[in-house]
Amino acid sequence: IKVCRTDQEQQVMDMNVNSGIKTSGMLRNATLAIAALALAACAIPGLTEEKDQKAELCPSASILGNAEQVVQFKEGSGRDLIDVMFQAEIGKLTMSCRYLKGRVVTDLSFELIAERGPAARSRNGDFDYFVAISDVKGRVLAKETFRSRIGFPENRRRAGILEEIEQSIPLRKNEDGGGYEILVGFQLSEDQLQYNRRQ
Repeated sequence: IKVCRTDQEQQVMDMNVNSGIKTSGMLRNATLAIAALALAACAIPGLTEEKDQKAELCPSASILGNAEQVVQFKEGSGRDLIDVMFQAEIGKLTMSCRYLKGRVVTDLSFELIAERGPAARSRNGDFDYFVAISDVKGRVLAKETFRSRIGFPENRRRAGILEEIEQSIPLRKNEDGGGYEILVGFQLSEDQLQYNRRQ
């Protein structure tokens, strides 16, 4: 399985404006390789067709529960709003797939939307997230962690990045991509995970 990540668009969003997103580009890539393994259940199914018009399922895609957001507090025991440096959430996933000989290639995209808090001293926030593939029994077959740096221009408290992930999954004979699930979430510390569970 190959995983390639592109930070394609930097999006700047005013705290009081829901549209009018501005963009600029930057590019980064990473690769992860493992052997193709067993089937998994679908959460967001899709369809594509090969040249013989045979319908094939796309892998499913979902955000892992309790990992859809992250809050970064300043050092210390304070956990009030005034202690927040940055917080971020993963936006809606969109995915398509295409079949090539012996493999399925998926194109997954989602927004990382971040907010700068009262305790922030920097205008740049770093956010770690993962992309994983699991089988029907919930076993993780592959996992890659990425870091996104989101910059906050002057007089802006919100900003975001559009993340794009391409995965190439080898298939056995008569196997389709519907047997795989792609999971996305923030890479959390134990303290951050417990905080999310309490919300």
